Amino acid sequence: MVKAFLRGTRALSALFAVLLGILLVAPQGAAMARALDGPGGAAAKAPCYQKISVVNSAAFVMNWTGKISTGLSTPSTDNYPVGQERTIDFNAYGIRDGVEIWPEVHAILGTTESGPRVQFCEGGATAAYRVTGTTLNFSVTLL
Repeated sequence: MVKAFLRGTRALSALFAVLLGILLVAPQGAAMARALDGPGGAAAKAPCYQKISVVNSAAFVMNWTGKISTGLSTPSTDNYPVGQERTIDFNAYGIRDGVEIWPEVHAILGTTESGPRVQFCEGGATAAYRVTGTTLNFSVTLL
């Protein structure tokens, strides 16, 4: 009976030591994670953009519309040929930071394709896209 009691006591002591170790290490681990996040303890942010620019490297004349995940759209750009680009500044549409924006490209006498979505932020960079292909088979690539 004494041996069983001692085994139980040792098991409780070992469990207590493990729990105490976790409690002592966890705050240090959290501090280390904050230090690795970068300045100010904030995690690295995904890039955000205020403008979208679309370069026509395709074998057709095109135009594009800026799409906004809130359901809004910008007016279409004018039609433009290969070797040219057009830029839309989404800041003019009063959208809030973090909303997704993307170009929807229309090939004249062809189909319509959308580019990958990016996040909007006021004062952000310009997201550059390139259109390649033909009127019925083209892609819109974020550079």
